[in-house]
Amino acid sequence: MIAVTTHHHHTARAYTQPPLPDCLHVNHATPPLLKVPQRTWGPQACLELEDVARLTGGNHPHRLAVMRHAFAPHDHVTDHLDDTLRLVRHGTVAVNATIADPAERVLVDEYVRDDVEGSYVLQRVGMDLLR
Repeated sequence: MIAVTTHHHHTARAYTQPPLPDCLHVNHATPPLLKVPQRTWGPQACLELEDVARLTGGNHPHRLAVMRHAFAPHDHVTDHLDDTLRLVRHGTVAVNATIADPAERVLVDEYVRDDVEGSYVLQRVGMDLLR
């Protein structure tokens, strides 16, 4: 479940104590949500196991979801996951209200671990985070 807040970004920060790393486990039924530091025009075709392990604290989940801004310019500095989402409690996330604006849309790409290739391969592209 995602709880959308209409409060300003800084108010949403009050719901949790420490900032999130660039990996968030909302619940056991959903893949971990990542924010990768590389900025690309679209989803990457694959992600290296080592890069994912660095972001997930050494874990290699079977599936994972990667967030990216739909319309960010190529020279945009990638923000942190906690600038967009905050875990309120297990299974509930507060969402920065600015991403409800179509120009600030956030997309999610889903990857699946391919043990033969030794990487995560893109499975689904461009799902809207708020849908």
